Amino acid sequence: MLLGTAATLLLFLFSTTFFLRMTGNMVQTTIPLFAESYLGMNTAEVGIVSALFLLAGVFSPLLIVTRVNIDSLDKSLVLFSAFFAATIPLFYLVGNQIEFLLLIVCSSVASSTVMLLMLTKAQTLSGGNTQRNIGFYTVALSSSLVAGPFLEGFSAQSFGGLKPVFLVFFPFVAISVVLLALSHWRGNGKDGSDRPATIQAATARTRMTFSNVRDVLVSGSFLVPTVGQLSYSIVFASILSFGGLLAEEKINAGYGLVFYLFGIFFTTSWIVRVLLTIMPNIRNKIRLLHASAVLSVSGLLLAGAASSTTTMFATFALLGVPHGLQYPVSTMLIAERIERKDLPVANALFTSVGAIAMAATPVAIGYLSVRTGLSEALVLLVIPVLALWSFFYLLSKRDSRTNPVDL
Repeated sequence: MLLGTAATLLLFLFSTTFFLRMTGNMVQTTIPLFAESYLGMNTAEVGIVSALFLLAGVFSPLLIVTRVNIDSLDKSLVLFSAFFAATIPLFYLVGNQIEFLLLIVCSSVASSTVMLLMLTKAQTLSGGNTQRNIGFYTVALSSSLVAGPFLEGFSAQSFGGLKPVFLVFFPFVAISVVLLALSHWRGNGKDGSDRPATIQAATARTRMTFSNVRDVLVSGSFLVPTVGQLSYSIVFASILSFGGLLAEEKINAGYGLVFYLFGIFFTTSWIVRVLLTIMPNIRNKIRLLHASAVLSVSGLLLAGAASSTTTMFATFALLGVPHGLQYPVSTMLIAERIERKDLPVANALFTSVGAIAMAATPVAIGYLSVRTGLSEALVLLVIPVLALWSFFYLLSKRDSRTNPVDL
């Protein structure tokens, strides 16, 4: 019975995660092109718009997720997925920049809240291997990110523009709302009631206080995976925000080819995450994060030098590898090192720190690109990546005294 329940929960987690993340990524990757094509924004303005989407996601973890009790987890998932679904068709009706900015904020808050609540759900599933559960969740994320860009490219080409893409994706997020509502209804409205008492008690404290925030922030168990993730967060933000514009500038890529480039990016990420799920008991997680930093630097340098369709595909494929590594390995480290009662707060802080860096990156790249060119701006991004990698190295060395198994 336990195995059947666990399998059902994983299938539910996979399907809802797949549809919601696919739609959320569509919004994020389409926003820069939408702003340029329909609203006439320049590169710097596109950077600000992209940053607004990412920055809005900071407030979700800090102000919303940390206040969700584990017993109301499913109710919150239904509420915010419905809110997210409502924003999608409205992009088709956007007629000015004010409407566009309001929709960006609303969709970002809703989608980031839902995905973080699902991460907490994956980390606290009863039974099974925690690393495997997280691996399964991240495979669902990557699977959606593989399928989504190809559907985006097909839709944009078939319907001759970006606005119809939002209507194509709306049914998928609507299905997720229905699945979440049915799951909650079948549970008789008692979220988490099937969990063992020890799990409910351990995860009950989700409200953020000065004391538990301080304890988490100063912990090497939190700092090591967080700084490790940061070394790639800024790379990921630059690719999502300017990867399409870079392809347009350097190889004259149309909408279809741009989305296919994102497709290959997420395909390599998916392959990595499948491998992590197949082999969940990974000992050398810190080494994997070091390898990810090396690949990130290499990918940025290749992006600056890319001048053909082949090298552009190689760039996106290479940068997909650290994307596949960073998030699951970092969240595995958090899940195994942080006390269960502090997981919601740790997840919220982890996500917020990454979101702040991701929000700052498009603004910086947009500003630099106006003065140096987009390719040169991406190459300059190597400097902060190397600085964060060095900091990560020092932190991991210090932390190795208490967690030697990870080295």
